[in-house]
Amino acid sequence: MNASHLSSGQCDLGPVMGTIRCTSERLQIALCIVAVVAFVVLYKSYGTGFSVGWGIVGMAVFLTGAALAFKYLPFFSTRFVIGERGLEVSVNGKSVRIPYDQVSEFSERHTHRFMRLGGGNAYVGSRAEFEILVDGCQRPIKCNCEYHREKSTAKTIELAREKLSASVELKLARLIEGTGEVAIGPSVFLSFDGLRIEDPKFQTSRLVPFEDIETWRKSDTDMLLYKNGDGMPFLALPLDFTNFIPGFALLTKIHHQCGQDNHATVGKC
Repeated sequence: MNASHLSSGQCDLGPVMGTIRCTSERLQIALCIVAVVAFVVLYKSYGTGFSVGWGIVGMAVFLTGAALAFKYLPFFSTRFVIGERGLEVSVNGKSVRIPYDQVSEFSERHTHRFMRLGGGNAYVGSRAEFEILVDGCQRPIKCNCEYHREKSTAKTIELAREKLSASVELKLARLIEGTGEVAIGPSVFLSFDGLRIEDPKFQTSRLVPFEDIETWRKSDTDMLLYKNGDGMPFLALPLDFTNFIPGFALLTKIHHQCGQDNHATVGKC
Protein backbone atom coordinates (compact mmCIF):
# COMPACT_ATOMS: atom_id res chain seq x y z
CA MET A 1 0.00 0.00 0.00
CA ASN A 2 1.49 3.30 -1.10
CA ALA A 3 -0.05 5.74 1.34
CA SER A 4 2.91 7.88 2.29
CA HIS A 5 1.09 11.03 1.20
CA LEU A 6 -1.69 10.17 3.66
CA SER A 7 0.40 10.39 6.80
CA SER A 8 -1.45 11.09 10.01
CA GLY A 9 -0.34 14.69 10.26
CA GLN A 10 -1.45 15.86 6.83
CA CYS A 11 -5.21 15.44 7.02
CA ASP A 12 -7.61 17.28 9.28
CA LEU A 13 -10.45 14.91 10.04
CA GLY A 14 -12.62 17.70 11.38
CA PRO A 15 -15.01 17.02 14.26
CA VAL A 16 -15.00 13.33 15.22
CA MET A 17 -18.42 11.76 14.61
CA GLY A 18 -17.76 8.22 15.76
CA THR A 19 -15.04 5.75 16.79
CA ILE A 20 -14.84 1.95 16.80
CA ARG A 21 -12.12 -0.06 18.56
CA CYS A 22 -11.84 -3.80 18.17
CA THR A 23 -9.46 -6.73 18.40
CA SER A 24 -8.44 -8.91 15.48
CA GLU A 25 -10.16 -12.27 15.07
CA ARG A 26 -6.84 -14.10 15.49
CA LEU A 27 -6.29 -12.60 18.94
CA GLN A 28 -9.87 -13.40 19.93
CA ILE A 29 -9.37 -17.01 18.85
CA ALA A 30 -6.08 -17.13 20.77
CA LEU A 31 -7.83 -15.92 23.93
CA CYS A 32 -10.51 -18.60 23.52
CA ILE A 33 -7.85 -21.30 23.13
CA VAL A 34 -6.03 -20.06 26.25
CA ALA A 35 -9.33 -20.11 28.17
CA VAL A 36 -10.08 -23.69 27.08
CA VAL A 37 -6.57 -24.90 27.95
CA ALA A 38 -6.70 -23.18 31.34
CA PHE A 39 -10.08 -24.76 32.09
CA VAL A 40 -8.76 -28.22 31.22
CA VAL A 41 -5.71 -27.70 33.44
CA LEU A 42 -7.87 -26.55 36.35
CA TYR A 43 -10.26 -29.46 35.87
CA LYS A 44 -7.43 -32.00 35.94
CA SER A 45 -5.91 -30.28 38.97
CA TYR A 46 -9.05 -30.85 41.04
CA GLY A 47 -8.23 -33.03 44.05
CA THR A 48 -4.44 -32.55 43.79
CA GLY A 49 -4.28 -29.89 46.47
CA PHE A 50 -4.26 -27.05 43.98
CA SER A 51 -6.74 -24.30 44.82
CA VAL A 52 -9.16 -24.48 41.92
CA GLY A 53 -11.08 -21.47 43.23
CA TRP A 54 -8.06 -19.21 43.20
CA GLY A 55 -7.09 -20.66 39.84
CA ILE A 56 -10.43 -19.69 38.36
CA VAL A 57 -10.13 -16.18 39.78
CA GLY A 58 -6.62 -15.83 38.41
CA MET A 59 -7.70 -17.11 35.00
CA ALA A 60 -10.63 -14.68 34.89
CA VAL A 61 -8.42 -11.73 35.86
CA PHE A 62 -5.80 -12.68 33.28
CA LEU A 63 -8.30 -13.14 30.43
CA THR A 64 -10.10 -9.89 31.27
CA GLY A 65 -6.84 -7.96 31.39
CA ALA A 66 -5.65 -9.52 28.13
CA ALA A 67 -8.95 -8.73 26.38
CA LEU A 68 -8.82 -5.09 27.49
CA ALA A 69 -5.16 -4.79 26.49
CA PHE A 70 -5.81 -6.29 23.06
CA LYS A 71 -8.72 -3.90 22.53
CA TYR A 72 -7.17 -0.63 23.71
CA LEU A 73 -3.42 -0.98 23.13
CA PRO A 74 -2.71 0.37 19.61
CA PHE A 75 -0.30 -2.45 18.71
CA PHE A 76 -2.97 -5.13 19.18
CA SER A 77 -6.13 -3.35 18.10
CA THR A 78 -7.88 -1.78 15.14
CA ARG A 79 -9.32 1.72 15.41
CA PHE A 80 -11.78 3.25 12.97
CA VAL A 81 -12.38 7.00 13.43
CA ILE A 82 -15.02 8.84 11.39
CA GLY A 83 -14.56 12.59 11.03
CA GLU A 84 -16.47 15.28 9.18
CA ARG A 85 -13.83 15.60 6.43
CA GLY A 86 -12.02 12.26 6.57
CA LEU A 87 -11.47 9.00 8.39
CA GLU A 88 -8.56 7.42 10.23
CA VAL A 89 -7.69 3.74 10.08
CA SER A 90 -5.25 2.37 12.67
CA VAL A 91 -4.19 -1.27 12.47
CA ASN A 92 -1.62 -2.76 14.86
CA GLY A 93 -0.17 0.64 15.69
CA LYS A 94 0.06 1.87 12.10
CA SER A 95 -2.26 4.75 11.28
CA VAL A 96 -3.38 6.44 8.08
CA ARG A 97 -5.78 9.34 7.58
CA ILE A 98 -7.92 9.45 4.44
CA PRO A 99 -9.67 12.61 3.20
CA TYR A 100 -13.04 11.71 1.69
CA ASP A 101 -12.35 13.79 -1.42
CA GLN A 102 -9.34 11.57 -2.21
CA VAL A 103 -11.32 8.32 -2.23
CA SER A 104 -11.90 6.94 -5.72
CA GLU A 105 -13.33 3.49 -4.91
CA PHE A 106 -14.68 1.64 -1.91
CA SER A 107 -16.59 -1.51 -1.07
CA GLU A 108 -17.83 -3.12 2.11
CA ARG A 109 -18.81 -6.60 3.22
CA HIS A 110 -20.65 -7.63 6.34
CA THR A 111 -20.63 -10.87 8.31
CA HIS A 112 -23.29 -11.38 10.96
CA ARG A 113 -22.68 -13.84 13.80
CA PHE A 114 -25.37 -15.80 15.62
CA MET A 115 -25.38 -18.14 18.60
CA ARG A 116 -27.77 -21.05 18.96
CA LEU A 117 -29.81 -20.32 22.06
CA GLY A 118 -33.07 -21.79 23.29
CA GLY A 119 -33.88 -23.55 20.06
CA GLY A 120 -33.19 -20.45 17.94
CA ASN A 121 -30.39 -18.24 16.77
CA ALA A 122 -29.49 -15.19 18.85
CA TYR A 123 -27.64 -12.32 17.19
CA VAL A 124 -24.29 -11.59 18.89
CA GLY A 125 -22.52 -9.14 16.58
CA SER A 126 -21.30 -8.22 13.10
CA ARG A 127 -18.05 -7.62 11.31
CA ALA A 128 -17.58 -5.02 8.57
CA GLU A 129 -14.78 -5.22 6.02
CA PHE A 130 -13.96 -2.00 4.16
CA GLU A 131 -11.69 -1.71 1.14
CA ILE A 132 -10.86 1.91 0.25
CA LEU A 133 -8.84 2.93 -2.79
CA VAL A 134 -7.31 6.40 -2.58
CA ASP A 135 -6.14 8.55 -5.47
CA GLY A 136 -2.47 7.79 -6.13
CA CYS A 137 -2.53 4.37 -4.41
CA GLN A 138 -2.27 1.08 -6.28
CA ARG A 139 -3.73 -1.11 -3.55
CA PRO A 140 -6.82 -0.54 -1.43
CA ILE A 141 -6.58 0.23 2.26
CA LYS A 142 -8.32 -2.53 4.21
CA CYS A 143 -10.02 -2.16 7.56
CA ASN A 144 -11.98 -4.76 9.53
CA CYS A 145 -14.05 -3.65 12.49
CA GLU A 146 -16.76 -5.10 14.67
CA TYR A 147 -20.10 -3.56 15.51
CA HIS A 148 -23.51 -4.39 16.91
CA ARG A 149 -26.68 -3.58 15.00
CA GLU A 150 -28.44 -2.36 18.16
CA LYS A 151 -25.57 -0.22 19.51
CA SER A 152 -23.88 3.06 18.60
CA THR A 153 -21.19 1.24 16.63
CA ALA A 154 -23.78 0.50 13.91
CA LYS A 155 -24.36 4.26 13.57
CA THR A 156 -20.61 4.75 13.13
CA ILE A 157 -20.55 2.20 10.29
CA GLU A 158 -23.52 3.97 8.70
CA LEU A 159 -21.75 7.34 8.95
CA ALA A 160 -18.64 5.92 7.28
CA ARG A 161 -20.76 4.55 4.45
CA GLU A 162 -22.59 7.84 3.96
CA LYS A 163 -19.41 9.94 3.94
CA LEU A 164 -17.51 7.66 1.58
CA SER A 165 -20.50 7.20 -0.72
CA ALA A 166 -21.28 10.91 -1.03
CA SER A 167 -17.72 11.72 -2.12
CA VAL A 168 -17.41 8.87 -4.62
CA GLU A 169 -20.91 9.52 -6.01
CA LEU A 170 -19.84 12.97 -7.19
CA LYS A 171 -16.85 11.46 -8.97
CA LEU A 172 -19.02 8.81 -10.63
CA ALA A 173 -21.42 11.49 -11.90
CA ARG A 174 -18.49 13.36 -13.44
CA LEU A 175 -17.23 10.12 -15.01
CA ILE A 176 -20.62 9.51 -16.63
CA GLU A 177 -20.57 13.03 -18.02
CA GLY A 178 -17.08 12.40 -19.43
CA THR A 179 -17.12 8.75 -20.53
CA GLY A 180 -20.85 8.03 -20.74
CA GLU A 181 -21.13 5.25 -18.15
CA VAL A 182 -19.65 3.62 -15.03
CA ALA A 183 -19.69 0.04 -13.75
CA ILE A 184 -21.96 -0.62 -10.75
CA GLY A 185 -22.04 -4.42 -11.00
CA PRO A 186 -20.48 -7.31 -12.92
CA SER A 187 -21.07 -6.45 -16.61
CA VAL A 188 -23.60 -3.76 -15.56
CA PHE A 189 -22.99 -0.12 -16.49
CA LEU A 190 -24.90 2.97 -15.39
CA SER A 191 -25.50 5.90 -17.75
CA PHE A 192 -27.94 8.78 -17.91
CA ASP A 193 -30.05 6.68 -20.32
CA GLY A 194 -30.41 3.56 -18.18
CA LEU A 195 -28.54 0.36 -17.40
CA ARG A 196 -26.44 -1.33 -20.05
CA ILE A 197 -26.11 -5.05 -19.33
CA GLU A 198 -23.42 -7.02 -21.12
CA ASP A 199 -23.52 -10.73 -21.89
CA PRO A 200 -19.84 -11.79 -21.99
CA LYS A 201 -20.73 -15.25 -23.30
CA PHE A 202 -22.39 -13.95 -26.48
CA GLN A 203 -20.52 -10.61 -26.50
CA THR A 204 -23.77 -8.66 -26.69
CA SER A 205 -25.35 -5.95 -24.57
CA ARG A 206 -28.81 -4.49 -24.01
CA LEU A 207 -30.02 -1.22 -22.58
CA VAL A 208 -32.75 -1.13 -19.93
CA PRO A 209 -34.19 2.42 -19.84
CA PHE A 210 -35.00 3.89 -16.44
CA GLU A 211 -38.69 4.13 -17.28
CA ASP A 212 -38.76 0.28 -17.53
CA ILE A 213 -37.46 -0.11 -13.97
CA GLU A 214 -40.31 -0.11 -11.47
CA THR A 215 -38.74 -0.97 -8.12
CA TRP A 216 -35.94 -2.74 -6.28
CA ARG A 217 -35.57 -4.85 -3.16
CA LYS A 218 -32.56 -5.67 -1.04
CA SER A 219 -31.69 -9.26 -0.15
CA ASP A 220 -28.88 -10.44 2.11
CA THR A 221 -26.32 -10.35 -0.70
CA ASP A 222 -27.85 -8.51 -3.67
CA MET A 223 -30.01 -5.60 -4.76
CA LEU A 224 -32.82 -7.04 -6.90
CA LEU A 225 -34.27 -4.86 -9.67
CA TYR A 226 -37.74 -5.38 -11.16
CA LYS A 227 -39.30 -4.21 -14.40
CA ASN A 228 -42.82 -2.82 -14.63
CA GLY A 229 -45.36 -5.55 -13.94
CA ASP A 230 -42.80 -8.34 -13.47
CA GLY A 231 -42.85 -10.48 -10.35
CA MET A 232 -39.31 -11.75 -10.87
CA PRO A 233 -36.18 -9.58 -10.81
CA PHE A 234 -34.41 -9.01 -14.11
CA LEU A 235 -31.12 -8.12 -12.44
CA ALA A 236 -29.23 -8.82 -9.20
CA LEU A 237 -26.47 -6.40 -8.24
CA PRO A 238 -23.99 -7.71 -5.61
CA LEU A 239 -23.91 -5.46 -2.56
CA ASP A 240 -20.15 -5.93 -2.13
CA PHE A 241 -19.24 -4.86 -5.68
CA THR A 242 -16.72 -2.02 -5.82
CA ASN A 243 -18.54 1.35 -5.77
CA PHE A 244 -21.95 -0.34 -5.71
CA ILE A 245 -23.17 1.86 -2.84
CA PRO A 246 -22.43 5.26 -4.44
CA GLY A 247 -23.32 3.86 -7.87
CA PHE A 248 -26.73 2.67 -6.74
CA ALA A 249 -27.35 5.97 -4.90
CA LEU A 250 -26.68 7.74 -8.20
CA LEU A 251 -28.96 5.30 -10.02
CA THR A 252 -31.87 6.05 -7.68
CA LYS A 253 -31.43 9.80 -8.15
CA ILE A 254 -31.36 9.54 -11.96
CA HIS A 255 -34.34 7.17 -11.85
CA HIS A 256 -36.26 9.62 -9.68
CA GLN A 257 -35.43 12.52 -11.97
CA CYS A 258 -36.55 10.51 -15.00
CA GLY A 259 -39.84 9.77 -13.26
CA GLN A 260 -40.38 13.46 -12.58
CA ASP A 261 -39.53 14.37 -16.16
CA ASN A 262 -41.91 11.76 -17.59
CA HIS A 263 -44.68 12.78 -15.21
CA ALA A 264 -44.25 16.39 -16.31
CA THR A 265 -44.17 15.26 -19.97
CA VAL A 266 -40.92 17.12 -20.46
CA GLY A 267 -39.62 14.35 -22.62
CA LYS A 268 -37.96 10.99 -22.47
CA CYS A 269 -34.91 10.53 -20.21
